[in-house]
Amino acid sequence: MKEISKDTEANAEVWLKAQVKRVQGLLFISALAGSMAALAMVFQCFFLADLLVGLALENRFDKTSFWLLGLCLLLRPLLLAAKDGFGLRAGLYLRRRLRRELLEKITDAGPHRSRIAGDGVLSAMVLEQVDAMDDYIVRYLPQKILAVVTPLVIVLAIWPHSRLVALLLLVTAPLIPFFMVLVGNEAARAGRKQFQALSLLAGRIRDLLRGLPVLRQLNAVEPAREKLSLAAEGYKKKTLSVLKLAFLSSAVLELFASLSIALVAVYLGMGLLGHVPWARGTVPVPLLSGLFILLLIPEYYMALRRLGADYHAKAQAMAAASSLLPLVKTASLHPVSGKLEWQPEVAPSIRMEKLSWRPDGRNAVIKDVDLHIQAGQRVGLVGPSGAGKSSILTLLLGFDRPSQGQIFVDDKPLETLDADTFRKKIAWLGQKPEWFSGTLGENLRLGRPDAPDTELLRVLGEAGALDFVKALPMGLNSPMGEGGLGFSGGQLQRLALARAILQDAPLWILDEPGAHLDPETAKAVRMELGRISSGKTLILATHHLEGLDWLDFLVHMDKGSMVRTGKIL
Repeated sequence: MKEISKDTEANAEVWLKAQVKRVQGLLFISALAGSMAALAMVFQCFFLADLLVGLALENRFDKTSFWLLGLCLLLRPLLLAAKDGFGLRAGLYLRRRLRRELLEKITDAGPHRSRIAGDGVLSAMVLEQVDAMDDYIVRYLPQKILAVVTPLVIVLAIWPHSRLVALLLLVTAPLIPFFMVLVGNEAARAGRKQFQALSLLAGRIRDLLRGLPVLRQLNAVEPAREKLSLAAEGYKKKTLSVLKLAFLSSAVLELFASLSIALVAVYLGMGLLGHVPWARGTVPVPLLSGLFILLLIPEYYMALRRLGADYHAKAQAMAAASSLLPLVKTASLHPVSGKLEWQPEVAPSIRMEKLSWRPDGRNAVIKDVDLHIQAGQRVGLVGPSGAGKSSILTLLLGFDRPSQGQIFVDDKPLETLDADTFRKKIAWLGQKPEWFSGTLGENLRLGRPDAPDTELLRVLGEAGALDFVKALPMGLNSPMGEGGLGFSGGQLQRLALARAILQDAPLWILDEPGAHLDPETAKAVRMELGRISSGKTLILATHHLEGLDWLDFLVHMDKGSMVRTGKIL
């Protein structure tokens, strides 16, 4: 498992701080409520000490101390509840907003989201790794402030009663954060490895479920199961290593806190007995002050111990942020976001002028492409892998904007069109069409949710899929698994054609349909395309020309440039 670089860590920390700024108002209120609770705790300890000393030594019951103690006992839990409540609101708001933004990035990437990560890894990012930031927001950040405010308030309260104890607390306090950072850095590294193992496991589970029918046919289920077991075992080991470091961190903090409390207790006890070496025969700290200090000291270290216990939340959040960066950094994509609603009545014309695209800002994958496709023309983009065919389709679908030049749709600049209405007028057919868990009819209706069954049967007939659909026991209500589970590759391609026909879009954009089929089936699908796409403007990226003699002309591409145009011979 590769180690995350320091640059990635630094970028993750900068990004995490930027996210925190969105909820800094709620976090400030949370920390303020916690600080007020710390002040109420100081008064609570003083009134309790006064009440106990009065009963023990003077046989008196101080009603004022009693009622004030009751007020503090009531006020402190309310303030702590307010602290937790505002922290939870901050965490919930940030997680919702972050998930929405990540899903928008995945949506903007469209069919090219696989360049970021597999669907299983993307799911883990949006779900588990966003949730992993919750404790950092809700607990760690407010506690980071309280770990400074609470000890300072307690030291100021103890100072008039015993300067020696106050100085002792100030000296021992830095030891806890020091060891907390030492253990926490190692916990952060372990947390990042855990998230990488989780992403690997999520991806393998999803791939196994999607490919289970094929694995059964190839009698390869057992090797796949062994790989999944190895991934699960790796995740278990990484999780246990994180837990081990968390327990070690807690043990170190408890040890130092206990030693410090014991040292103060011994000093106060020896002082009450008059056995302090430098003050024999005197009581340097009277009973009321000593009891007040003893009640406060556990709270003094509790604030630091809570920060130490929550420090792993920071390590966890940093690991999650590092894992999210590949998705966050897809900001280089600038999808179409115009306001003009495109409502064509006939097939549109497409024009590209001096089109260039540098998705990474440096290397041009498309260079100076000039292409004019008249309304209703059907055009093939051909060339070797990496020639720029799919890149042109990416720009045509509006998932990014060209670095130079423009695309015009019916003489309207593509960047001025509203992306949603524009894409609704496109029939997209990729190498592996998207299929979701549901019924066959629900998958066909993705483009037109209100289409009646009669319309579905009509388009299935046009796509040559009606016979095998009628042969299914449940017809249109037949279940379909994610990724088209339960149907063959040829059947799925014909169903995809039926879905495209149902959409009745004037513009068709296709990326190597039938690429994963046997040559004979693929040729039949391409010939079927010619029949059903008549009258549409169609742009098809392909490596194979068999069954495509119906195209009006071909555009030959190489290394991002147009080499020539011509007819199929």
